[in-house]
Amino acid sequence: TSKDAKKLYTQCTAAVLRMKDQVMKTATTLQENCGDILADAKEINEQRAAEDDAVVEDTAEEKAE
Repeated sequence: TSKDAKKLYTQCTAAVLRMKDQVMKTATTLQENCGDILADAKEINEQRAAEDDAVVEDTAEEKAE
């Protein structure tokens, strides 16, 4: 039975290693997507800030006239 047990443990270990590889691939993809989302969000906020600054400057110029 020890030969059978060793075969079972080997098969289980191989399955766990395959699972680990898949989890790591998924985690890497998730990290990349989160990085892209963060970069896009920062860009949106920078654009909004620039638009807000332009509106404030236009309003200040109108009041000065």
